[in-house]
Amino acid sequence: MEEATSGFAGLLRQLRAGAGLTQQELAKAAGVSPRSVSDLERGINRTARQDTAVRLASALGLAEPARSLFVAAALGRIPAAQVLAARRGQAPGGSPASAGGMHGFVPALTSFVGRAGPVREVAGLLDRGRLVTVTGPGGTGKTRLAAEVARQVAGRYADGAWLVELAPVAGSAQVAAVVAAALGVRDQPGVPAAEAVARVLARQQLLLVLDNCEHVIGAAAELCAGLLAACDDVRVLATSREPLRVAGEAGYRLAPLALPDPDDLAEAARAEAVALFTDRARSADARFALTGETTPMVAGLVARLDGMPLAIELAAAGGGAGRGAAARPDR
Repeated sequence: MEEATSGFAGLLRQLRAGAGLTQQELAKAAGVSPRSVSDLERGINRTARQDTAVRLASALGLAEPARSLFVAAALGRIPAAQVLAARRGQAPGGSPASAGGMHGFVPALTSFVGRAGPVREVAGLLDRGRLVTVTGPGGTGKTRLAAEVARQVAGRYADGAWLVELAPVAGSAQVAAVVAAALGVRDQPGVPAAEAVARVLARQQLLLVLDNCEHVIGAAAELCAGLLAACDDVRVLATSREPLRVAGEAGYRLAPLALPDPDDLAEAARAEAVALFTDRARSADARFALTGETTPMVAGLVARLDGMPLAIELAAAGGGAGRGAAARPDR
C-alpha cells in the first residue's frame, strides 16, 4: 500500500524508491545534478523547472497520464496526491460523487487583487451557459481568475469544482486520459477515456475547470463537446489563448488590469495595476509604501507593462521601479 506523500518532496521520494533508484542513479538517468534531486526531496526546492520535471518523469518511467500530472505537480500546479491517484486509478479521497468543494486547486500563496468585475461576469456566464472560455494572451491572469471564480461558485455544485491542468500535456491524444485521471475515472477495458469520463460525469453535478487549453485546443474542444452532450449537470470553465469554438460556448476576453490616470496620480492607488504592484512589493519588502516619490514611478512602470499581471508581479518581486526608493527609511 502506497503511503501518503508530503507535497512534491514526498512524491518524488516515493516514486524514486518504487523505481529502485538511489538519488545519484535518478540524477544520472535524468541528466540533472544529485544536488537537484536532493533539494527537491528535502523540500528545499518545493517546485522544479519544467525541463527538470520532464527529465525526472522520463527517468522514473512514468507513463501517461501520470507523467503529465507529475510535471504539473512538480511545477506546483496540482497536489502531489493526484499523481498517485492516477497510478492507482482512483481519485484522492474518492470519486467526484463523494464530495463537493474544491479539488485539484493548490492554495494560493498570494492574495487575489482586483478583478471583481471579471469574476462577477464570468460567474454570471456560468449561470446562463454550460461552457465558458476565458481568453487572452499569456500573462493576463486567466488561470488565477478561473481559480477565483471556481472558489466563489463551487458551493453551487453538489460535486464541487475540479481542476485539470493541461499545460504539461505533451499531445492531444493524452487530453482525455489526463482529465480522467484528475477526476479519478478508472480505466474501462475497451472504452475510450473520453467516453469513460462522460459516463461518470453524466451522474454528477460539477464544475470542470480546464486550464491552458491552447496547445491541445482541438482535443479539448472535442472533449467539451462530448461532455456537454452527455452530461446535463456539468459546466466547463476553460482558459485558453483562443476560443474552443464549440457550440454553446460563451467567450470572455480578459483585459489587462486597469491603469492609473496619469493626470490624477492622487487616485493612482485605486487602479488595479498599482494595487497589484503594491501588494506584491509589500510581500517582498514590508517597508514598501506608495509615497509622493514612488507613486509616479509605479504608475509609469505598470503603464509600460501594459497592465499585464504576470509582468507586474515579476517586477514587484524583483525590485522594480519604486521599490528601492519606497523601502528607504524616512529621512
